[in-house]
Amino acid sequence: MGADRGILVTTDMRIDQELQPLSVAKILAKIVEEEDPSLVLLGKQSIDGDCAQTGPMLAGLLNWPQVTFAASVDVDGYVNEFSDRCCR
Repeated sequence: MGADRGILVTTDMRIDQELQPLSVAKILAKIVEEEDPSLVLLGKQSIDGDCAQTGPMLAGLLNWPQVTFAASVDVDGYVNEFSDRCCR
């Protein structure tokens, strides 16, 4: 699994007031609607104070299923399996 390209999102929103997890999720939802990816991965560390809110909010806005804190992802054309086990 790799990336063919990246998208840089810029905004004039103030981080301390306007750029909160719901705002970020709405921005990402618009991009997802335009790009139509089959999988969206978000990092664990985030602007939402490590509250892990942006990913679940994005999933809710898109009406997509979600997995949080996955340790591994098996992809073979489609997402086949997620594992939340960090130690084997």
